[in-house]
Amino acid sequence: MRKLSRILPLLALTGLTALTLANDAAAPASDTKVEPAQVANGVRSVPAYPVIWPEMPAGPNKDVYLANCVTCHSQRYVLMQPPFSRKVWTAEVAKMKTAYGATTMDDKVMPQIVDYLMAVRGTEAAGNGAAGH
Repeated sequence: MRKLSRILPLLALTGLTALTLANDAAAPASDTKVEPAQVANGVRSVPAYPVIWPEMPAGPNKDVYLANCVTCHSQRYVLMQPPFSRKVWTAEVAKMKTAYGATTMDDKVMPQIVDYLMAVRGTEAAGNGAAGH
């Protein structure tokens, strides 16, 4: 027990030294320029964070999906959905146009978008897809 009481302070000091060195190594260099927030008319603006879009899976009409859907919401929105039936995906795409005003989508591309959604997040199982839809 006596040896342990001598070693514990040494271990604590070693751990604190390692943490301090790691923190100093992770800190930006002092010559790194950080852009300050801009203030105009009392509104503070900061530079935008980079947006990293997830890569969408390959599928038929992927380009049509990208051209019509990601103007309103993130690609991630589709990737987070459970697999739906064609009936549910058709209703979801129609809802984007009627309820949310997706004006970029015309009626002839809507089936193409549904084909893509079925390829990447679809199920042909019986029923209407996820519960509640």
